[in-house]
Amino acid sequence: MFKAMLGPIADMRAATITRAQAFDLLESYRSTPMLAARLRMELGGAWHYALDAGRLPENTANWWKEVLRGRLKSKGRKVEGQYIGTQKRVLSVDELGILIRWLPNFSLTVADALTLYLWTGTRGGEIVAMESTEIADESDGFWWTIPKHKTKGLHNEKATDLRVTGKRGRSWFDAILQYG
Repeated sequence: MFKAMLGPIADMRAATITRAQAFDLLESYRSTPMLAARLRMELGGAWHYALDAGRLPENTANWWKEVLRGRLKSKGRKVEGQYIGTQKRVLSVDELGILIRWLPNFSLTVADALTLYLWTGTRGGEIVAMESTEIADESDGFWWTIPKHKTKGLHNEKATDLRVTGKRGRSWFDAILQYG
């Protein structure tokens, strides 16, 4: 990223880069805001590391943490000249079939995570944070109760724990209980 994107500042000493130069570099990538934001983040981290390591004078400003802060946001994908914004999408039946047939090609961990995505419809963060204590064998089957603080709605005062059910027999709950 640095080799391809630093352009006019590539050969400059880090301590001499001005706020205007930092702004101009990021602004030159405004048409690809996510890429510009990534460059801003990486340069900010590099400056922070160099300051901590004593490789830059202590009074060197880390302009990358300040310029265009919060202003490098994507408008979404453009289709036929119109921004379509973000869209939710689900896999088609054909796409699901392709993914399922490909599961043996993934590592066991990735295949297990993808299988849980497909079976539960939960988020990856919820899956990887799953604990065996959250799974209960109740009268109507197995239930996974995801505590509110582990869900996307943790800051929503009206949100509650998320409960996901699995039928008895060959279910993803059986696999989890088997591996604890």
